[in-house]
Amino acid sequence: MTISSHTIEETITGTIGRGQLLELLKQNKLIPESWDYCSIHVTQDSATDDINFKSKRTTAGPGKWFHKMRYLITGGCRFIGSNFIHQVLYEDPHAEIVNIDNLTYAGNLENVRFVEDNKQYKFVKCDINDQIEDYVDGKFDVVINFAAESHVDNSIADPNVFVRTNVLGAYNMLEFARKQNCRFVQVSTDEVYGSLDNGHASEGHTLNPSSPYSASKAAADLLVLGNYKTYNQDVIITRCTNNYGVNQHPEK
Repeated sequence: MTISSHTIEETITGTIGRGQLLELLKQNKLIPESWDYCSIHVTQDSATDDINFKSKRTTAGPGKWFHKMRYLITGGCRFIGSNFIHQVLYEDPHAEIVNIDNLTYAGNLENVRFVEDNKQYKFVKCDINDQIEDYVDGKFDVVINFAAESHVDNSIADPNVFVRTNVLGAYNMLEFARKQNCRFVQVSTDEVYGSLDNGHASEGHTLNPSSPYSASKAAADLLVLGNYKTYNQDVIITRCTNNYGVNQHPEK
């Protein structure tokens, strides 16, 4: 086995074979002994099946005060959610993440297998329409709603499941965050603006969805805005365009 790595400002990068990653990390062969605290981020190269890793030194330790962020992530076994989880635990190894996912066809535990043994991470199988308090404990700093049905063609064939997940499920999580008195982040889509003949949409652009999928996302966005105006709830809505990358479902 060949390991190639180099150090730049106390950051190590390199590539190792897939099957030997955990063994090498447990034996501490890739982390300097002087690094008492570090985070590790891994991604898989789809062409070579190698694992790309980056280990970053951190400074927080026993006796040093710091606020440990506690995240509740929905849909974290899917494409964007799983990448977010990896990134958070890399950037802040002291963060605590609870990932709830119903593991429908787009949810895959393989997407989070590199963090499943992390003590700062916990997976809970449940539906976002369930009574969330029955599945999770404690206070959260933020609820981030990645969970959604997102295939436009599927929404045309069966819009009911899109209304249930994208509208009712999102509102259930919104209300959970309100009871927690924590921030709620709704991960929406640019498709709520519909098709534009020219130019681009701004935050104040009129919502003009053109499919059951985009209509369900727009409905959730309006519920989030309604809670902001009615209860002054701490909310954020993101409306990203097309995404692609590691862990993306083949249907996309």
